[in-house]
Amino acid sequence: KYGVDLSRFSARPRHHRSKPVVLTVARKVEEKGLKIWNMLNAELGDQLDFRWLDAVPYKSIAKEYKKADIFLLPSIKTKTWEEQYGMALIEAMACGLPIITTNTGAIPEVVGSAAVLSNPDFNSIKANLLKLAESNNLINKYQKLSRSRAVKYFDTLKQSHLLTELY
Repeated sequence: KYGVDLSRFSARPRHHRSKPVVLTVARKVEEKGLKIWNMLNAELGDQLDFRWLDAVPYKSIAKEYKKADIFLLPSIKTKTWEEQYGMALIEAMACGLPIITTNTGAIPEVVGSAAVLSNPDFNSIKANLLKLAESNNLINKYQKLSRSRAVKYFDTLKQSHLLTELY
């Protein structure tokens, strides 16, 4: 896939709740930052509602993004793997979610300035996650940046036209 259906993956009004939902959509494996995620959940679970989805039918996934307040992808580099295209990042941007992720692999290219980039370690991710979760101004800023980037670069209709023009 080169993009997402922006009518399906759309922004929704922000939930105002005392315990924001932090969503991760990924395989539950080391390279997706599972250890860091577990540490965050253990330490910050009283402040934030951490949810990890690894097996949701694609027809239902857009609804799951819309239940979240922040998207977290704590990917790390291993000896044999680095994050590449990151479809979950694109889906989260399309839904206008503020994103906390790591500066590994192709992630910086995918998210540009529309996400808070962290070093791939617990302390960096924790600090950035707390900073974002505690600031309405930052949340609003990254919601707008996320959706704008998805519209500009990852709209399936635009991407299909670009591919058609190549051939």
